[in-house]
Amino acid sequence: MEQATHINRAGWRRISLLALAITFAGGQAAFAQCDILERGFDEKTEQKIPLSPTIEASLVQLAGQNLVYISENGETVFSGDFGEAGWSGTSETGLSQVIAVDVNGDGIKDLFVGVGQGMVNNYYFGMVSQKDGQWAQNVEVSNPGFTCGEQGFTGWYRSGPRGTDEVWAIGKDGIPYVEISRTVVDDHVFQRVDYDGQGKVVSRSIVPYTEDIRTETARVTAKAAEGGVKVYSPDDPQTEIARLAAGTSLLLLEVDDTYSLVLVEFGPDKNRGWVVLEDISYE
Repeated sequence: MEQATHINRAGWRRISLLALAITFAGGQAAFAQCDILERGFDEKTEQKIPLSPTIEASLVQLAGQNLVYISENGETVFSGDFGEAGWSGTSETGLSQVIAVDVNGDGIKDLFVGVGQGMVNNYYFGMVSQKDGQWAQNVEVSNPGFTCGEQGFTGWYRSGPRGTDEVWAIGKDGIPYVEISRTVVDDHVFQRVDYDGQGKVVSRSIVPYTEDIRTETARVTAKAAEGGVKVYSPDDPQTEIARLAAGTSLLLLEVDDTYSLVLVEFGPDKNRGWVVLEDISYE
């Protein structure tokens, strides 16, 4: 069966989507491990989606609620309530309300159900099968993108002027987690954050845009803008510690939570401090 792929980029870019439409007859379909099933409720109030040869998901829209039941050999093994229905059918950006795909490579399709829409973001809850036969319902992702036969997935969201790309990897417990995020800083660079399986930040860096978020890139250098810049303490952004002449070389390290200050490294002693984002001139 032909592979289906969603290709998502930073939130400030329009989503590019290639989706394989799967047609069911009488609510049933021959199960294929490597495909992506996409459905919307449309006028129906119940959908049945095969997740493996012995496991089936039943989705019910009742009084505006999204109810999900997963059964194995006819016996219910999991039930979930996703709250109010986010939309019916397919969103304006082309994402279906219900997506079933094996993201952790265990041969069982995992289920992602759309629960809300904004102007740009489409929010999903995911139910992921576990090795012990249990199901985890702790995955929340915006605008997910999947590749048939590939573990993990991508996501992106936009908050105000900033778009963020995400790469979701699979942890040792089989549960997806955000491994990499990349957020627009300005028209020139992004901030990349790498995480471990427990959600702890491993590293932060300023990177140029690359088509593949996973690509390792060179560190970004810039210069002090015309008129020079003030440098503030890395421990106290209110305390000025130096002034740099225009054209002074700066190595960009990370941004603060407000995306208004950039931590830089400068001088032969590789001193560090915060400078105002607008005081940076890119090389």
